[in-house]
Amino acid sequence: EEFGGLGFGCLESSLIGEEVGYACTGIATAMAANELGQTPVMVAGNDAQKKKYLGWCIDEPIVCSYGVTEPGAGSDVAGLKTTAVKDGDKWVLNGEKMWITNSGQSSWFFCLARTDPDA
Repeated sequence: EEFGGLGFGCLESSLIGEEVGYACTGIATAMAANELGQTPVMVAGNDAQKKKYLGWCIDEPIVCSYGVTEPGAGSDVAGLKTTAVKDGDKWVLNGEKMWITNSGQSSWFFCLARTDPDA
């Protein structure tokens, strides 16, 4: 609610997803994928990031995506090869992602990447 959402918990969100999925699995999948992209911001984002990205999803509304799957690793995050390197005040991503639901319509992406090559 603090960032413009309805304040639903897991139970309410699950019930809504189940009902929508009963009527149309395609719409339910798009909704779930959008939520998947938002979840890392909800869990680990600072207040400025939450306000910007979660508020953007509500105000516009827009679609976001969750980029994890890579060639050769699938969704096994232990095999992740994509890297993120800080360059001034920006991050430079280097790697490949595939099978990103909503990617053709997304305005922003959560992209899982390694910042420590030894990790």
